[in-house]
Amino acid sequence: MLEKYIGEKCIVCGEAFTDADDMVVCPDCGTPYHRTCWLEKGSCINDELHTTGQIWQPAVKESAQEIKNIRCVRCGTENPSTMHFCGQCGLPLNGSEGDEPRPFNDVPDAQRENGSNYGFQNAEQSPDGIFGAAVPGKTIKLTAQSDIGGIRLGDFMEYTGRSSFSLIASFIRFAATKGKVSFNLAAFFFPEFYMFYRKMNKKGALILAITFILSLPSLLYYGQTGYMGMVLFNTAINVKSHTFIMITNACSIISMCMSIICGLYANYWYYTKAKKEIASIRSEESIDDKEAVSRIRSKGGTSVPGVIGAVVTEMLLSLMFWLVLSLLF
Repeated sequence: MLEKYIGEKCIVCGEAFTDADDMVVCPDCGTPYHRTCWLEKGSCINDELHTTGQIWQPAVKESAQEIKNIRCVRCGTENPSTMHFCGQCGLPLNGSEGDEPRPFNDVPDAQRENGSNYGFQNAEQSPDGIFGAAVPGKTIKLTAQSDIGGIRLGDFMEYTGRSSFSLIASFIRFAATKGKVSFNLAAFFFPEFYMFYRKMNKKGALILAITFILSLPSLLYYGQTGYMGMVLFNTAINVKSHTFIMITNACSIISMCMSIICGLYANYWYYTKAKKEIASIRSEESIDDKEAVSRIRSKGGTSVPGVIGAVVTEMLLSLMFWLVLSLLF
């Protein structure tokens, strides 16, 4: 009759029951004990069951057969089905439990390279942790207290916003691999605006200034050729000359290179900023945890007014440039 208790843990010593153990079961709630633990306490200590009138139940064990490994359609890395993102390349695995074709799922195990993977695990599926990191043969739970590059994972989540899964995935990879590259599509197309959106104001101001300087040949061309509907000024510069066209093209190429660099490194820049500011807040001895979390949220997050300010500033700089030239010429 005691077979059902084998493998369960004694609530006194925390040790799992084995066939060789001498066990005692509470006659009222059914909680199992080692006989020595029962004698040590003198009675059942599972007060919660006695108060509610409930009966002890064995812990629900997840069947290993129910856990399916999903191979990423981009890189072929095998991930537990509980993960939201591929641990190798970061591709979202949402909906991976459906019936859509996933060609890498048919790759033989012998052809798969082993290595450490990092990913996300849903909190409802994992009471012990909010994230999971997968390594060959096991799943490591990452909780809010887990150390990610010297910063608690929970603090990173508060800083970026708890729904910023792609950023957190990049942060985990940066800490685990010491890498710095993680492509950010928004930072690639709108580098200066993304910097202000993520409160990286110094980098945003620098990129905005460089963008404006690189746009000067184009602004000069548009204002002098009537491209905007009317000729605003007429300088001595021949905007249709081969030299001027080469300068304009060179500025466009430099601008594109800057966008690529921002797209590749924006996440890492944000990661280093987050680490620095969170560490600074947590280093204050007089601050309690509640206030620290509040300040971390305030320092991080997003800034829509910052984006609006950057857009208005960029437009005003262009208009002022045209206005000055129209007054001078």
